[in-house]
Amino acid sequence: MRVSSLARRDYPWSPRRTVAAAVLVSAGAWFAACSDSGTGPGPGPSTPNRPPVATQAIPDRDIALGDTVEIELGAHFRDPDGDALTWRAASSSPAVASASVAGSMVSVVALARGAATITATAADPGGLEASLDFEVTVRNSGPAPAGELPDLELKLGTETDVDVSLVFTDPDGDTLTFRAVSSDTAVATAAAAGGAVTVTARARGTATITATAADPAGLEASLDFDVTVPNSGPAPAGELADLELKLGTEADVDVSAAFADPDGDTLTFRAVSSDSAVATVAVAAGVVKVTARARGTATITATAADPAGLEASLDFDVTVPNSAPAPAGELADLELEVGTEADVDVASAFSDPDGDALTFRAASSDTAVARAASAEGVVTVTARARGTATITVTATDPGGLSASHNFDVVVPNRAPRLTTALPDLTLTVGESRPLVLSRYFSDPDGDPIAFVASSSDETRVSLTTSGTTVRIEANRSGAARVTVRAADVHGLSAEASFGVTVTPYVPPPSGFDVAFGWHSSVSASTRAAIRQAASTWEGILANTELSAVRFDRQITCGSLTTTEPVGLVDDLLIFFAVTSIDGEGGTLGYAGPCYVRSGSFLPSVGRVVLDSDDLPRLSAAAMQSLVLHEVAHVLGFGTIWNVTNPSEGTAGTVTVDTHFPGPNAVAAFDAAGGASYTGGKVPVQNVDPGPDGHWRYSMFAGELMAPSISAHTGSAVSAITIQALADLGYTVSGGFADPFSVILPDRAPGRLPLAEAGRMLRLGDDILRIPIRVVDENGRVVRVIPPR
Repeated sequence: MRVSSLARRDYPWSPRRTVAAAVLVSAGAWFAACSDSGTGPGPGPSTPNRPPVATQAIPDRDIALGDTVEIELGAHFRDPDGDALTWRAASSSPAVASASVAGSMVSVVALARGAATITATAADPGGLEASLDFEVTVRNSGPAPAGELPDLELKLGTETDVDVSLVFTDPDGDTLTFRAVSSDTAVATAAAAGGAVTVTARARGTATITATAADPAGLEASLDFDVTVPNSGPAPAGELADLELKLGTEADVDVSAAFADPDGDTLTFRAVSSDSAVATVAVAAGVVKVTARARGTATITATAADPAGLEASLDFDVTVPNSAPAPAGELADLELEVGTEADVDVASAFSDPDGDALTFRAASSDTAVARAASAEGVVTVTARARGTATITVTATDPGGLSASHNFDVVVPNRAPRLTTALPDLTLTVGESRPLVLSRYFSDPDGDPIAFVASSSDETRVSLTTSGTTVRIEANRSGAARVTVRAADVHGLSAEASFGVTVTPYVPPPSGFDVAFGWHSSVSASTRAAIRQAASTWEGILANTELSAVRFDRQITCGSLTTTEPVGLVDDLLIFFAVTSIDGEGGTLGYAGPCYVRSGSFLPSVGRVVLDSDDLPRLSAAAMQSLVLHEVAHVLGFGTIWNVTNPSEGTAGTVTVDTHFPGPNAVAAFDAAGGASYTGGKVPVQNVDPGPDGHWRYSMFAGELMAPSISAHTGSAVSAITIQALADLGYTVSGGFADPFSVILPDRAPGRLPLAEAGRMLRLGDDILRIPIRVVDENGRVVRVIPPR
């Protein structure tokens, strides 16, 4: 259980708005750029509001899948002021258990097996809150029969598959495993594979088969069915080949091997010819002697009878005198991988006593496994899926007589394969790096792959494998080799290794450092201009030392998401991209922070996007000013400062005296000729372009952070802008400031029109307005500031 209460936090610079000489001070600070609203003085002294309190813990719950539990929150909270409370609830894992509130009743619905933390919150009208946590566990449910298994009758020696997976269900959707046992294995045996039970008849009689389904937790359910093996008569155990006998010759046919009696009875045999003028038969001890009497064809029917009179027959033809082709050898079995093929020369495996030209055909017993096509004595076999198929090749002479050969094609399981070489890595002591192994291995049969990784030196490089990802931990300096084994469900595997070099941790150099993340759209010349501009800010902020932030994960900055973990950021990482924003002459670019540090609220990661339609028309000086300007927005100018609008006027009008009250910036403003200015200091642009994010153009034309930049000469980096960064918390060097004097207007507050086209370039609304994430030193998000 966790109990918490929430209260507001004040920030260092609070918005102030003044009309004439009046100054109103708000109770809170805005962590956003250029707020246009303020608060007036509150009521007189009164009894302070007290937050709700939790009176008793909410017990943890154990719920079955699909069940709902309701809890009256009023029994667990009270408000010491007697205020009416409002309620809300949230689940840490909505996929496991959802939480909803109606009045003071919270309803929790079990959706999937697992555990979730439910946080119930009571809030009073003043926004003060208290919370309670309780755990919800959705327990496992065992399988259950979903039907019946019909009884079977099997002939001796036969078998059948029974799909038992269809007669069991699992409420949790777990994958079930199956087993089967026979009450009398002398009569019938049972073997389970997957969801099928193979029942084999062994002897006359009856046995009960019990099929059992088990879930991963060991919960089970069973169903029975009976198997009856009746008395069985003889049956063909093969085929009797047709005969081609020359006139006057004879042949013995052993028909006893072509029949079998499942009960083991002794059989008797007889034979009859359909045309004794063509061929006659005589039977002795299971052998039929066939004698060719005349040209033609006769059918010989051989019959086997058991002592009970049950019979089975087989026929074979005797042709006189034409001689059919005959096998002249064997066809070897094949093993082919899926998608491969092989040519088999079948012509050499047959001969024709008459020397006739033969034609060939081929058939597969399972075309889903392998296909066969014949052309001019060659059979092309194509492997299609894992399994075994029998290819039957038939040779036929011009008279229509034929002979056949069989061979098996086995399409085996294939081992996983390394599709991309594993990269060697260089890590710093203490660094952790995930490696997604499924990007480097694949299984040609589509089987799931299990990964095992091992390190040659666990003291230097240790590993943690989870699913398809191995996390590499750099423990101490040196080198180790990591070996990865990828195995399919059938036990076949592939191995690969890569080297990991661990270097000592070197503390970052002192001073302010800007690191760059380049999109492929940023050309080499543009990168050079960006580096030059960034070096100016590195000089101004050289004495600033910010705490490092480690992002041991991928991060998102606006529409950009990194493909790999970012690692350590010290002091600032800026992602740059060039794209078409709004065509030539509109917004030249936009920028802002994405992540700021908790405590100081100074940026750690930001983004700058430049307009590809405008860059070609910028002079070198304008390009420098543009990048300096946008990087200043990333640093916090106009994005994380607190701007005060003390007027009661409507935002977006010149009557609203929006200004930035930082003392360092105000002192620099006075020193630059603004001491006699009677409006709010330092004046901020209060209408388009770029309201509340720039110095007021009427007094700052030609200065870097005005809403326009000089088209030809570049814009001045004034001491006012530099000192504004000092007010944000940076340590600045004022020696980098360019000479600049403010322009005092005829009246204050107010503004002048922007300079005519050609001398100044309007920047437009160039602030990146996205949620800003506040993170701790480990990159964990502790708060999200919504966009203005």
